[in-house]
Amino acid sequence: APPATSASSSSSSWWTWMWSSGEVPPEKRLQASTTKAGTGIRSVIGSVEWLYADATQIVDSMIPSSREAFSQQEFEWADLMEAGAKISDLSVYLSSLPTWFWIFVIVLVYNIVFIAESVMEMWMDAVIFHFGIPAVCLLLVTVCMTWPVFIWYLIQTFSYAREVLNWHTRIVLMFGVPKACGSLEDMASFCRVQKLNVEKIIKLSEDKQGQSETCNIELVFPSVEEMHRAFREELLSPHLKLDGAKVRVRPKLSMNAAMVEWWIVAFKHLNDSVPERYWLRATLSCLITMSLMKHLTAGVVWVWVFGQTLLGILGWLLTKFAMCISLLSMLFFVGYHAFEEIRDAHKEIHNDQQAHRTTGFTSPDPPDVMDLKSGE
Repeated sequence: APPATSASSSSSSWWTWMWSSGEVPPEKRLQASTTKAGTGIRSVIGSVEWLYADATQIVDSMIPSSREAFSQQEFEWADLMEAGAKISDLSVYLSSLPTWFWIFVIVLVYNIVFIAESVMEMWMDAVIFHFGIPAVCLLLVTVCMTWPVFIWYLIQTFSYAREVLNWHTRIVLMFGVPKACGSLEDMASFCRVQKLNVEKIIKLSEDKQGQSETCNIELVFPSVEEMHRAFREELLSPHLKLDGAKVRVRPKLSMNAAMVEWWIVAFKHLNDSVPERYWLRATLSCLITMSLMKHLTAGVVWVWVFGQTLLGILGWLLTKFAMCISLLSMLFFVGYHAFEEIRDAHKEIHNDQQAHRTTGFTSPDPPDVMDLKSGE
């Protein structure tokens, strides 16, 4: 058996121990250690073990709830499967509800908003009655400082989520790396031997690892294409053996998980950064905006009529011309083009030759069909 590696050994000592048992060059032995475990049943068993270990890791990394977790991992899996089955039952009940129920829900929400907006409008009419135009100006400033600023903040939040996503999609996770060979210097040597074009190496902090004898390593590649190239050329593989220990390797985020992660990062930022009291203030701002529009539109109409009267016959002609152009634009943009788009969609239904298609059928060519009734 090889001697134990001390914590004070050099960064390449474990590589020397790993390759000292044979005459095969280090590069060859390392490439052999990154291939699949075997073929046939042995390969299937290895893949199942890898998937089970990875699924367990994903479940353990989920956001903790207030309840105490089960001591047996099997109970956690059973709870997740039962939750999935109950979601299926819930979907049955939701799909069985009549259409008028959903119409009622929409109308009910609109009814609540309409009542709140009416109350706000009565208050605004009273304020404007007493203070006039200065009240309208103050309310307009109040509105501009709330929900329009929130839209700007929301755009920035989505941009931040996209940056985080671009970062995570370039990361490869290595689970179960022995601590004896899990230092940053050792992993840098590993990347040099494997010719991995890695931008950064991240070792998760010890408080996340506990007292385990292994650690998790993140390899940050300069691009997603470079990360895929490492797997395609078998510089990395899902099954890796380091220092005699099995190490699981996978991308941190793939396409489907990345789409969900984008929403998670955005809403997590909204939940953690925006105080709860802001939402009531933003709601009142929206109600003020809806009530204020009645007075603003009245002001716009008054300015338009005043300008038309000031210009005389020229103002009358300009008004007629502008209204005629806007009316014709709406006729063609909203009416005619919408009708043409729906008519073309209806034609595609009748011309569809892939009524037989099922999930996963991607061939653009229709299959050969024999109609037994017509003999063709």
